[in-house]
Amino acid sequence: MKKNKPYLCSQSELVSGGWALLGAPLDETGSYKKGASGGPDAIRRASDCLEEYCPVCDNSLEDIAFADLGNVKMPYKELEKAQNNIGQAVTSILDKNARPLLLGGEHTVSVAAIKELAKRNEELCVIQLDAHADLRQTYDNTPLSHACAMRRALDVIDPANLFQVGIRSGTREEWQWMRSHYTVYPPTIEAIKVICDKVGNKPVYLTIDLDVLDPSVMPGTGTPEPGGISYQELEQMLFTIKTLNIVAADVVELAPLLDFNAISEVVAAKVVRSLLLMFD
Repeated sequence: MKKNKPYLCSQSELVSGGWALLGAPLDETGSYKKGASGGPDAIRRASDCLEEYCPVCDNSLEDIAFADLGNVKMPYKELEKAQNNIGQAVTSILDKNARPLLLGGEHTVSVAAIKELAKRNEELCVIQLDAHADLRQTYDNTPLSHACAMRRALDVIDPANLFQVGIRSGTREEWQWMRSHYTVYPPTIEAIKVICDKVGNKPVYLTIDLDVLDPSVMPGTGTPEPGGISYQELEQMLFTIKTLNIVAADVVELAPLLDFNAISEVVAAKVVRSLLLMFD
């Protein structure tokens, strides 16, 4: 794995039971604008402008032990090999009793991680915070696309264990599927509480596509979608699900070069801080 500037307060060695940041700079299937490969290092870079302490969590990065393992090697134009590399890295983290937190990279990085988690957790749930349904069977002649990420997750999890929040874009077929399978929820605290009741103690993979945020908050993403939530709303959602059994997570689709003010990478770094501190 390639080592880069580490995330604020992280250490280089895995800690049993702790988080392990893992960069997955994959950027092969973006359908509008590219740039997600720069996401992991931009998040680490922007973490330097954050405080260690979060008043919402009442917790500090200085008080928790977590590792930053650098970036997984992403072979150019070899999507399946990239998936294998991510899967192997996730497996190594799980084998050492740590929890992977992937920094994307496009949303297909979730697929490899979810497949590895599903092998160990028959009742694995996926909570998806996203603007897009990502339920297409294929896109651009490939079944392994950022537009197919949740469809590929359904290859290994029960549809009843998929919870989609903040979706505001998708094909007619995707919307029909979500409505008929009751997977789609509005981005409200009330809906999050309903999800928590349904999930109970089951293990959860939490995937946060940053375009769930409104483009006014997160302009640096490859497929921005108007009508999203604010950062405060996202933070409150995370606070509401903090009691769930989160076994792994990711933050994906930051494309830092698409935001010349560098606001988006700071927002992404703060989302990562919230995950580290709320689910420590």
